[in-house]
Amino acid sequence: MDVLCHVATLDSPMFKKKRHDNEVRHLDSQLAAVSHDIRESLHAKDLVIVECHRWQPKFPKT
Repeated sequence: MDVLCHVATLDSPMFKKKRHDNEVRHLDSQLAAVSHDIRESLHAKDLVIVECHRWQPKFPKT
């Protein structure tokens, strides 16, 4: 009987809300990690562009 009562509570609104909140937190942390990686990639790209502009005058096109 306890098992059936426990299973029934898995569909309770409170449990669903908690599960939803956990999923939202997990997805939010994944989004933050991806956003961080994108910012790092854009920063690295900007550094490469700056470095290319510095070296360009030293090797003019002929």
